[in-house]
Amino acid sequence: GGGGGIYGGGGGGAGSYSTNAAGGGGGGAGWAGVPVGAAGVSGYELVLTLAGAEPQVTFSWVVAAPAVITGAASAITATAATLNGTVNPYGAAITSCQFSVSPGAVTLPCKPLAAGMTPVPVSAQLSGLAPATTYTVTLSAEDSDGTSIGTTVTFTTAAVASASAPITASASPPGISRLTITKRVHRASATRKHALPAITLSLSQDATVMFTFERQFSGRRAKGGRCVAASRSPRGTRCRGYAAVKGALTVVGVSGPNSIRFAGVLDHGKRLALGAYRLTAVAENAAGKPSLPAVAKFTLIS
Repeated sequence: GGGGGIYGGGGGGAGSYSTNAAGGGGGGAGWAGVPVGAAGVSGYELVLTLAGAEPQVTFSWVVAAPAVITGAASAITATAATLNGTVNPYGAAITSCQFSVSPGAVTLPCKPLAAGMTPVPVSAQLSGLAPATTYTVTLSAEDSDGTSIGTTVTFTTAAVASASAPITASASPPGISRLTITKRVHRASATRKHALPAITLSLSQDATVMFTFERQFSGRRAKGGRCVAASRSPRGTRCRGYAAVKGALTVVGVSGPNSIRFAGVLDHGKRLALGAYRLTAVAENAAGKPSLPAVAKFTLIS
């Protein structure tokens, strides 16, 4: 019988009709030689040899790109979520790994990957989402052998609590951090759904948040250094001050990140005029404990 070769066993010896002898057994199995991750042998070549020599066969294959699976999102809140998935590098070094999210066309890199032969968990933190909105997520990875894209999965953010939702009382006052407006200078338009970009902030506990607005004006310094309208102090040094705008915006916030879509209309029904503004936020919990004020600035232009 034939011996085992590198890529397969040798053939069995021929039998003899005249002597009624049986043929030899087949050779032992050889090493397949196909690397893990190869989709299979894509071609082969027979090499002619001298009579009686061991046959030679040359195989070729294409190594597969990374195996990618998009997992279900976790830790979903009204404005944030954790994206998950797995990537099997098949022994190669991953050069790119990312989550693609829509709407918003957001791309987030995965955590660093090391080369290996088994699926490796990957994840990314996503924030600044809109409440009660369905998002789609796709994981992709790339190495020197190509790019693989996982199936698309969806998740829906939680809805922001309504104004009538109960808030748990706390003996300590709430805290406000990271108060921002996503666009400091915003072009207002009657054709747009929102007159302002999102207002974002983080709360240390569930609380009702009141936003008040002050509009900037040009004036003169009066006695005592206060900036007043030019008509009241026509001869003072020029200055810029802020005048309170009638009305406010009140929302119910939750502990952690919050994103508020403000349509530019205050609770008395009047829309903000064009100009520069100072926004002040104060949170109050169910026990009536107020937070320290937080301030942000923005400008509305035509």
